[in-house]
Amino acid sequence: MVIGKIICPCQTINCINRDILLQEFRAIREKCAALREILVPDTVWEDFKQRAKASPDTVGHKYKVLGALQLGILSKITFPIHRYLMDGNSPKEELKNNYKKELIEDWIKEETPLKRHKKAREHEGKINELLCALWLENQGWKIDKLEALNGDFDIEATSTDNISYSIEVKFIGQEDRKFQEFEKSCTSRNAIADTIPIYDGYNYFLFRTYEAAWQLSKSTRKRLALIVFSHLTWGFNEVPIKESWILSRPITFSKQASEGWDAFLNSRKEEKRYHDIDNTLGRYVEQLNELWVMQQNGDLEYSLEKTFKFSKQS
Repeated sequence: MVIGKIICPCQTINCINRDILLQEFRAIREKCAALREILVPDTVWEDFKQRAKASPDTVGHKYKVLGALQLGILSKITFPIHRYLMDGNSPKEELKNNYKKELIEDWIKEETPLKRHKKAREHEGKINELLCALWLENQGWKIDKLEALNGDFDIEATSTDNISYSIEVKFIGQEDRKFQEFEKSCTSRNAIADTIPIYDGYNYFLFRTYEAAWQLSKSTRKRLALIVFSHLTWGFNEVPIKESWILSRPITFSKQASEGWDAFLNSRKEEKRYHDIDNTLGRYVEQLNELWVMQQNGDLEYSLEKTFKFSKQS
């Protein structure tokens, strides 16, 4: 199944030469409501132009929409916004204000490269919710509700087998530690790249799965957690996913992880929601009916890498 076309200049533009990128983006934005009303509204437009003209930071950060335009994939970002969030040239009345705010691409104004990295990853996560809804629809699923439009979960949808699901999407982008190594490599010839221990990656995967399961715990529909790995992080996580550690081992955090993982988890335990996560991790995860693991490539295309079903709920 292929979803129908959206009539907008953003859907027909090809890759653009970097020298005229902002000029072409301005022309497209004037005619594209998804850009003008959602991603780059008037409230940030002047700042957007100034920052787009400025020299990039030490790691080469640039606006996602400009990068997508340069690569010829801007339509992949704007299509689901047109389809799900717009009523003609205006945002739908039921679009949540906080959700709309999180879709604005203003992360680049953060003070440091690391803060920009974190904020950009959060922005990507919101875009991924919409992209995953579109991916499901292209597989023949029917989208019933979206969290963006006052739904209770990221996505509520009906499968091709006519089964109703509540779905939470969790995006796993580049880990902060790897980003900091990259940042050092951009400023120092002597920087040494390190690897993320496999158990750190697996523990973080379990952590994000727990978050999805916790959010889905009140659903009366089938519960599906959809974990999306960026292509930048997939290699560090492929082995535990492909070997189905989550089904073949007890669902607990590995004690073979590094001190970096321990520091991360302890910082999160300060929040009420996570204070007992060591004892409740397995219970919440096993309340899921299904867990799907996907990979997103650099062109914003998805591949379903692995699916898991939990016997207690199936």
